[in-house]
Amino acid sequence: MSQQMTIDGVWFHPEVTAQRRPSQRKRCYLIQQQHQEPPDRHDPYWDGRITSEFYVATAASKRQAVAATLDLLDDEGFRAAYAGRDGHLSEWTDGWSTVTVMAFSIEEDEFWKLLGWSGSTVLRQALATWAPKNGRLAVQLLKAARAGGSLGHLAVVGNQGVVGAVERYQLERSVRRRQEVSPGSCGVKRL
Repeated sequence: MSQQMTIDGVWFHPEVTAQRRPSQRKRCYLIQQQHQEPPDRHDPYWDGRITSEFYVATAASKRQAVAATLDLLDDEGFRAAYAGRDGHLSEWTDGWSTVTVMAFSIEEDEFWKLLGWSGSTVLRQALATWAPKNGRLAVQLLKAARAGGSLGHLAVVGNQGVVGAVERYQLERSVRRRQEVSPGSCGVKRL
């Protein structure tokens, strides 16, 4: 017979609870893919082109945050020329163009610098799409943004998609808490 114990009237099997792992805390990551095409030797006016794509990801580590991007590059025929730590600052090439993949969490200055970049309308839209699906992290992002004064911090504070998602998340959380406290449990019982 397996050993059992009781905590607050609930039965636990020690061998089952010992196998549980603590959940990893997830964070918000900003992933930038910088595509660079080489200059055209046949056209002296074409000196190459650099474009950037931005993605917002929820993950427990940089490695997990960039994994989908690296898989996509692999599927498109790119091969790793340089693999940085956790996939951060990795360089991929298809023999002609080069893609540099960078990932930043909200604790890093580069995260906020990229958000403050004047051409980051696409990036702000990506955050507005990400926020409703990640309420708890959106709250953390908005708190961090309110604590800073850079253009990136101000871009998040002024992002109505993020602010609206945080307000909805907090309202839904408040309603759930009120529903958990039933009105019958607060009253006085007569004998």
